[in-house]
Amino acid sequence: MKNIIKYKMKSVTISIGDYDFEVLDQIFEKEKDFKPKDPRDELIIKILEQVRDNPKIDLGTDQIVND
Repeated sequence: MKNIIKYKMKSVTISIGDYDFEVLDQIFEKEKDFKPKDPRDELIIKILEQVRDNPKIDLGTDQIVND
């Protein structure tokens, strides 16, 4: 008999800029041979892949105020 574990799933919305997406792409291009050392590494990789691969919604331009 298999032991089935059920987890509640969550949806998270974050806002990041175009430059951040470029950096994510660079990370994955350079780290193709990266081998996670523990389960936390695997979690971080899965989260970053979802950020990179999921549809993007344009939120417009963010303004930076310099004093």
